[in-house]
Amino acid sequence: MEVHDIPGFPDADNEDTIDLSSCPTIFVLPTHISLEELHAIEGTLSKCGAPLTYDIMEARLAIGKVSHEKRATLELRSKGLWTEGITIAAAMDEPAQKRRRLDDDNKNIRVIRLSWIHESLKAKKPLPFEQFTVYEGHKISKPPTASLEKASSSTTFPGRCAAQETALNQSPGSSILGRARGDTASPSMKFIPSSPSHRMKATSDSPSVLKQRPKLYRASTSDLEEEASIPDPPEWVRNKVVYSCCRSTPLLSPNAEFIDQLLKIKKIRELTLDEVGVRAYSTSIASLSAYPYKLKSPEEVLSLPGCENRIANLFTEWKHSKDGILESTLPLTTDPALRVIQSFHNIWGVGAKSARDFYYQKQWRDLDDIVEQGWDALSRVQQIGVKYYEEFLTGIPKEETVSIANTILHHAKLVRPDSDFDGEGVECIIVGGYRRGKEESGDVDVILTHRDERVTSNLVFDVVASLEQEGWITHTLALHLTNTNRDQQTLPYRGESSGKPRFDSLDKALVVWQDPNFDGNSSSSSSSEDSGEMKSPPLAPKEKAEERKINEDMKRQELTSQDSSRDTLAGEFGTSTAPIPVNPRKANPNLHRRVDIIVSPFRTIGCAVLGWSGDTTFERDLRRYAKKMHNWKFDSSGIRSREGSGGRIIDLESRGKTWQEREKLVMEGLGVGWRPPTERCTR
Repeated sequence: MEVHDIPGFPDADNEDTIDLSSCPTIFVLPTHISLEELHAIEGTLSKCGAPLTYDIMEARLAIGKVSHEKRATLELRSKGLWTEGITIAAAMDEPAQKRRRLDDDNKNIRVIRLSWIHESLKAKKPLPFEQFTVYEGHKISKPPTASLEKASSSTTFPGRCAAQETALNQSPGSSILGRARGDTASPSMKFIPSSPSHRMKATSDSPSVLKQRPKLYRASTSDLEEEASIPDPPEWVRNKVVYSCCRSTPLLSPNAEFIDQLLKIKKIRELTLDEVGVRAYSTSIASLSAYPYKLKSPEEVLSLPGCENRIANLFTEWKHSKDGILESTLPLTTDPALRVIQSFHNIWGVGAKSARDFYYQKQWRDLDDIVEQGWDALSRVQQIGVKYYEEFLTGIPKEETVSIANTILHHAKLVRPDSDFDGEGVECIIVGGYRRGKEESGDVDVILTHRDERVTSNLVFDVVASLEQEGWITHTLALHLTNTNRDQQTLPYRGESSGKPRFDSLDKALVVWQDPNFDGNSSSSSSSEDSGEMKSPPLAPKEKAEERKINEDMKRQELTSQDSSRDTLAGEFGTSTAPIPVNPRKANPNLHRRVDIIVSPFRTIGCAVLGWSGDTTFERDLRRYAKKMHNWKFDSSGIRSREGSGGRIIDLESRGKTWQEREKLVMEGLGVGWRPPTERCTR
C-alpha cells in the first residue's frame, strides 16, 4: 500500500511523530511520486529526525514505490548506483550482530516499500525493515561492459563531434548528487539528448561513479578560529523553519557569491529536466539567502534547514577555490550543447524541454537555424521571442516600470471614466521584482483593482484595446477573462486529482509594450511595427534575404490578423497586433518590453498582491504552508478550504480598508506573519 492508497498520509506537520534519528541515511526514490508527494514524504521523515540525503551514494536505505527486486535494481541503476544482490533470506539467517554490521556498512544499500513510513507511525515506533524489504545489495563499481553496451547502442547524429557523442545522458528524474558526484569534485560534465527510456549516466571514459570522492580540505588555524566565532543562529535556524514564507529573506545577501554559484547549478538541473534537483536547490538557496551572516564553515551550512551534505561540500570547495568558481558550474559556459540549449531557453515562450528538442530533435545550433529551418513551426509567442531576443533580455529600470504603470492606469481611467464615484477610483499596483526592490526587472507586472466589481469586469479587455489604439501595445499574445467568466469568484477547489494547478486564474493580458513617443515620429501611435521596418533578432541571419524573411512573414501574419484582432483578443490563447498607420516616417528605436496586466476585484486584492509579489520559492512554500497547516488552497484569486464540494471560501481580508492592509491581513491569517515584499527574495 503506497501513498495514493493510504487515507490521510501523514505530512510534516502531523504531531504524531516517532524518533527515526537512529535510522540509516535515507534516500527517497522519486519515481512514480509527484513533487507534492515528495514534499509530504520528506517532510514527514524530517519531522521524525530521519537522516535524509539527496545523494544516492551516501544512502544506506532507499524508500520508494517499488514492489519487485528487479525494479529496485533498475531504480538504483537509473540513479547511477550499481549493486550486487544479497539474498534476503540468507541475510536473515545471519546472527543479529552480523546483520547489524551489514546494515551499518555504507557499502550496502537496502530498498524498502514506502508503506514502512505509514506503518511505523501507526505503530508509534520504527518497525523492522525486513518485512518491507524489496531488495538488498552491495554497492559496486559500474561494470565496464555496461559502458560498452551503452556506446554501441547510442544514436549518432550526422555532423556531431566525438566529444558530444560521449557526453552525459541527463534524465528528468535523476537525483541531485547521484550523478557522478557532479556537485563536488567531478570532471566537467557534458550532455547529450535524453529520451523517456534512457537515464542520465556517466560517460564510459570518465571515472566510475563510486571511485569519485569529494575533495577533502585540511582545516587551518584560521578555519578553526572562524568556526569558534560563529554567531548565534537566528530563531528560524534554531527552530528549523523549513518554509521560506515564514522567514525574512532580503534582496541582498552576505553570501551572494556562493549563492550565485548554486544558481548556476540549479540552472543546469533545469536545462536537463531534473525537476527534483531544481526543487532541492531552490530550497537550499532560499535558506542560504535568508541567513543574515557571512558563512564561515560547512558546519554552519549544515545547521540551516534544507542545506545538507551536498551544500556543505560545495561550500567547502567554493571557499578553498582560487577563483570562487565551483567545478560543477563549468558546463554552463564550457559545454557546447548546454550553452546552445541555454540560449534557446532564453527565448520568450521556449521552456527547457522545447529548448532541448530544438537542439537534439531539430538539430538547430543557433537562432539562424531556427529562422532558416523552423520559423513556420514556431508558435506566435516564440516568433516574437526570437524577433526581440536581445530586447527582452535587457533589464527594465525602475523609472521605466513606473512610467508604464502610470500609462496603464491612465487608460484604465479612460475606459472607466466614472470609476471615481467611490472616492478611490481604479488603482494600479506594481508587483513582481519591482516591488521586491530590484533595480531592474525582466518584465513589468501590474494589478488593476476597484472596489466595485462592475468596474473590474472585462476591464483588462477594454484597457488592452485602448492601449493598442494609441500604439503602446504592439502585440497581445494572450488575454484571459477567466475571472470575469466565473463572476469574479475565487477559483473553486476541484480536488487533488484535477490536474496540474494553474499558476494564476485572474483576468490578465500578456503583451509586448513599446513607447510610441520618439523624435521624428509622425504619429503618437507609430512604432517599429508601424513603420514596417523590423529589427532582426540578435543572432538573426547574416544574410539579408533571411532578415527579410522574418520581417515579411511577421508582417503578413500581422496584416492578416487585423480584421479579426478584436475577436482574437478575447480568446484564452489569442494574439493580436496594434493597427499600423499608413504613412509612418521612421522606425521606433524604443525597446520592446514584456508586460503583464492583471485585474483583481478588491474583495480578494490582498491575495492577488501577495500571490504576485514573492519570489518563486516563497510562493511555492506559501501554498504548501496553507495546505499543510490549514488544509486550504491558496490562489491569487482567494483562499478556499480543501473540504467539501468546490471548497468553502476563506475570507481573511475583509476588515482591510486598503490593499496594503488586506495583504497584511492575509499573511497574518495564514500564520506566516507579515514581512514586506523586500523580504520575500528567495531567488
